[in-house]
Amino acid sequence: MNTIKTIFFGSTNDSVIVLNKIFMLKIGNWKLDIACIVTQPPKPVGRDQIITPTPVETWAKEHKVPLLTFSSNTEKPWLYQDEASVIETLSTFTPDLIISACYGQRIPSQAIQKAKFGGINVHPSLLPRWRGGDPVPWAILAGDHQTGVSVVTLEKSFDEGNVLSQKKLPIHPTDFPDDLRTKLFTLGADLLVELLPVMLNNKISTHQKSMQNKEKLSREAFPYARRLSRQDGFIPFELIEKALKGNDTSTIQQFNNFTIIKVALEHSEDKQIDLPILIERAFRAFTPWPGIWTTLNIKGEQKRLKILDVSINSSDQTLKIETVQLEGKTPVSWEQFKKAYL
Repeated sequence: MNTIKTIFFGSTNDSVIVLNKIFMLKIGNWKLDIACIVTQPPKPVGRDQIITPTPVETWAKEHKVPLLTFSSNTEKPWLYQDEASVIETLSTFTPDLIISACYGQRIPSQAIQKAKFGGINVHPSLLPRWRGGDPVPWAILAGDHQTGVSVVTLEKSFDEGNVLSQKKLPIHPTDFPDDLRTKLFTLGADLLVELLPVMLNNKISTHQKSMQNKEKLSREAFPYARRLSRQDGFIPFELIEKALKGNDTSTIQQFNNFTIIKVALEHSEDKQIDLPILIERAFRAFTPWPGIWTTLNIKGEQKRLKILDVSINSSDQTLKIETVQLEGKTPVSWEQFKKAYL
């Protein structure tokens, strides 16, 4: 039986979904051997900033698979601090194949080129739409009716390789990013297993850039899924007030510098903006982080108000706020907050 020496790159629980699917995988006369796993170094997590390993590191130790972590560039964390050293270390494993799923750093092109079958990546969107590091929340925010998973070749730039295979998945109006991401990587793991025998039998080559789709994924033609920031979750209180009363979008253009409005105007599949639905989508898209929030003048001071739960009133389709939390205070119902401060 032929062995495919594989280096796997990943960092999250979604990476583990793929790992579990390909570990000790047998494909005809081929056996996938994970020679090494590369993950990001342990990082401080939570309010107490406890140094915590990635789920992939935990998986590697449990399964006794060799593990590597490399320091990132302090100014450009998606790059390595010493790329030459990374390439040299990886080459000692003489990999036949590189597989990446939710890793978070750019894998050196020299390392990919040295692998017999090149490298492939599992990406949770229908590329080229929403290429980038965090596609799932953006797809929900934009109101996409469907998303999917793509298996693409690894290239020098993120998510700009050739799409080898894709599968679609509907986005439901109750989907949150974590659950949807899990569905996508489960689908992606199955898609990867379907694709591997085709690739190993040389019916496609990850080294040929003109194989399946000849068009290079364009940076300009499709929306980019950058990493979320805390500011993305900000919604001016004026918009929230409008959504509580109905769907007044008469002044929506003046708010086009704010993330939720900018995405709705530029990337939404819906022809018209429905403000209550847009805010409810933002709530789901930005859960658990950065959340949605606004600011209010409370006794002469600007205070941050987190909106912890919202829904749409079935009777009149207005926005319904359930729970909020004023900075420095404990969560309360919206009705309690209004009585105390508005």
